[in-house]
Parts: sequence; C-alpha cells; structure tokens
Amino acid sequence: MADRIIDVSRYQGDIDWQQVKADGVKGAILKTVSTNYTQFGGLYIDPYFEKNYAQCKRLGIPVGAYYYTYAQDKTYADKELALFKKAVSGKSFELPLVVDVEDNLLKPLSASALTDLVEYAAKTIESWGCYAMVYTYLNYQNTQLDMARLEKYDLWLAAYRNVRPAAPKHSIWQYSSTGKVKGINGNVDLNHCYKDFAAIIKNAGLNGFGKTEAEKAETEAEKLKKQVEQLQKDLEAETEIAQARAEEIEKLKAEVLEATGNYGRVSGELEQANRQLSAERASNEIHSKQLARCQDKLNKIKEIIGG
Repeated sequence: MADRIIDVSRYQGDIDWQQVKADGVKGAILKTVSTNYTQFGGLYIDPYFEKNYAQCKRLGIPVGAYYYTYAQDKTYADKELALFKKAVSGKSFELPLVVDVEDNLLKPLSASALTDLVEYAAKTIESWGCYAMVYTYLNYQNTQLDMARLEKYDLWLAAYRNVRPAAPKHSIWQYSSTGKVKGINGNVDLNHCYKDFAAIIKNAGLNGFGKTEAEKAETEAEKLKKQVEQLQKDLEAETEIAQARAEEIEKLKAEVLEATGNYGRVSGELEQANRQLSAERASNEIHSKQLARCQDKLNKIKEIIGG
C-alpha cells in the first residue's frame, strides 16, 4: 500500500507539523530553491525550508527536498545546483533530492537540450552522494522531455486524476494540488509514494546517512569473515587436489616397483639364456673340431684303401 506524502513550500506558510503527522502523512518533500526576481531578486532558498526541515526531523517525519529549475543552460543550472547544495549540506533526507522540471519558460528548448540539462542536474546531485529524482507532469514529459534517457532516475509524476497513470513508470504520483491536511491552511499537494526510499537511502549511506564507525567496522568484519570463509573453501579444495595427487603418485610408485621387479626377473632369465647360448656355442665348436678330426681320419683311410 502506498504512503501518503505531501510537498510544501512558502505558499503553505506556517505549518503545524504535529497535526500533519497525526493526520496520517508519512513524509514531506520540501521546496528548497527557486528563482523569483520580483520578491527575492533572483535565486533564493525558500524562507520556510529550514523551519519545515527542523520540524519534520523533530517529529520523525521522513523528509526530502526539491528545487524548481528555470535553467536554460548549464551556467544557470550550476548556479541553481550550487544554492541547492548549500541548502541541503549538513542535513539528512529519507526521501530523494529532486529536480522539478515543469516551467513554461523551458518549452522553447528542444526535448534533447532540456533532457541534457535535467540529466546533468540529476548526475550532479548523485555526485554529492545523494539519491536523485526527477519531477514533471504527464503532458510535459510527453512533449518536452526524452524520458527514455531519464529512465535510470526515479520519476515523481504529477497527474491530477482519480486513477493512477499506467505509464510512464513512476515511484511517486502527485494526484492532487488541492488536498486538505490538518495543520495546513489552504490547499496542499498530495502524493502517493510507492517505494521505500528511506530504507534504500539509509542502506546505501546516501543523503547524509553516512555509516557510523560501528557500522563501518561491522561491514569490514563481515567482509573479513567472508574472505576467511572463501580462503577456507579454497584450502579445502587445494587439500583435496593434493590428496588426489598423492594417491596418484603412490599408484605410480607401485607401478614402477612392479615394472622394476619384472625387469630384474626378465633380465636374469635373459642372462641365463645368454650363458646357455654361449655354452651351446662352445659345445658346437668342440663338436665341429671333433668332426673335422674324424673327417681327416676318414680321408686318410680312404687314401690307404684306395692306394
């Protein structure tokens, strides 16, 4: 179920945040920076921002911040972002930091050029270690922006109707600009928030929620534990491999010993056969000599008889 959150600015004046919380509001996104040459001489920080922020923190109401952009080039975008950063520095926000792009003065820009500026602003906010978000309304995103390039950022979409828009994908839906909340005089913007930003932001250590030394130590200990576990697994695997290799070596040793024994036996038999062959050759030689002598005698006898 979506949480009901509000967004407020100087136009709501003094707010009784105790009553706001009691009325079931689960979060607030505060206007922080805008441009007004008539009343403020140009760029300004909303005069109610600090008070609203302090009261939300005191009461434990999740809070975010947005700035309303008039930037038509990076030079002015940088000025807006510098003042926005100044306003949010040293604070912590459970909800995103938002670039609000909706003004008619930006319509002369091409969709590509305006998207460039919005993307630049969001990337800059992320570079501060913060969770960036883009706000616009339904028709504006259809005609003035290249939303495919902005899909990587959560969208806060304004569409004043009873049924939530099916598209584009969004995390917050601003469904009314004429809402009523106890503790606020007059109208206020009402929104449904569909994402647990507080958990995401805190777990990631964003928006001023840097991890404490104890949490850092715990994280480091967990990393070391995982490293030790991995080393233990590696050692067990290496031990198994070494044991298998040792068994192979023992098997080879046995085969070598068996082969060596067989070689000795065959070598002995071969030597004995050689000796027998030598003996036989010697015997044959004697027999040949005896045969030759007998042949000589026989020849002599033949000569005598014949003579």
